[in-house]
Amino acid sequence: MTNNKDKANKDKGFISILYAIGAKPLENWDFSVKNGHIKRLIDPDIQSPCIEIIGANVDQNYIFSPADPKKSLGIKMPTIVILVKNLIKYFEFSVTIIDDKKIERTFKTSNFQTLTRVKGNFCSMPMKLEDGWNQVHINLDDFCKKAFGSNYVETKKEAENKLKEVKKKYFDARHNCSAYRVIENEEIIEKSSDDGEPSGTAGGPMLNILQKNNLCNVLVVVTRYFGGILLGTGGLVRAYSNVTLNTIQKAEKTNMYEGEEYNIEVSYSNIENIKYYCRNNEISIINFDYLGNVFCTIYIKKEDVAKFLNDIEKRKINIISYKKICDRLIKLDPHRAD
Repeated sequence: MTNNKDKANKDKGFISILYAIGAKPLENWDFSVKNGHIKRLIDPDIQSPCIEIIGANVDQNYIFSPADPKKSLGIKMPTIVILVKNLIKYFEFSVTIIDDKKIERTFKTSNFQTLTRVKGNFCSMPMKLEDGWNQVHINLDDFCKKAFGSNYVETKKEAENKLKEVKKKYFDARHNCSAYRVIENEEIIEKSSDDGEPSGTAGGPMLNILQKNNLCNVLVVVTRYFGGILLGTGGLVRAYSNVTLNTIQKAEKTNMYEGEEYNIEVSYSNIENIKYYCRNNEISIINFDYLGNVFCTIYIKKEDVAKFLNDIEKRKINIISYKKICDRLIKLDPHRAD
């Protein structure tokens, strides 16, 4: 439910997909009603129109958008803001997104759930509602990273944003030269900038060092304040190269591998055996979901997948079911979910 405060925010970086004013507030929505109602009314607390959804079951009384399930809203903003009034009844909200691996992920949050659960591409989370009206913020960037390991920091957009932050911080410097290499949609994207230095004397040599060291998902910015000494072309190349090389030698690095993500189902009695197997075979267990059986998300290096599947087939490990989710770059940590 939202009120007409949304309209005021429309020009401040927000897109309103539901607000209770206008002749047809649900024009882009469809709905389901059974033993309940969906209607517009004036809320006595805020004296403003709102949409009221009342029913015996949240699975039978709801609104959804877009009305055509084959279509998409096409919204790329990562944060959702919901204005909802706590009527001391069950409330649930869900959203389906596409992450940086082009995989559909669904998040569901409700005021009747107490634990966060992740199963496959589905994540359900608790929502705390205070008395009266609540403004609920849902950060899809943060949720996606925590639930599914999708890391939006490793995209071109975030590298560019970080570069803007550095330039703003050191606005009084003569040059903020940069180079980055990031992996986005399974491709390496590279960019460098001399930022006013002679062409090819700063950003290019910095990028060359990143390439030679096979470094990805990294941004290097070298800030220079002019001290009155002209270094010349060769001097500039050596200066920017040495600073970049010294920096990456001191930086903490993480090895990434071409891998695959799987969901597996195991019995409670066998979970310790699975943990032992994963530790000894460099397989990362990302999370556990304790339901009728135990469901786990695991990361495996591509070169080890054939052995893993063969061990399942020959019953060297007892797995009830398994499903490949996607190919992805992985960071191995066999003790991650012990």
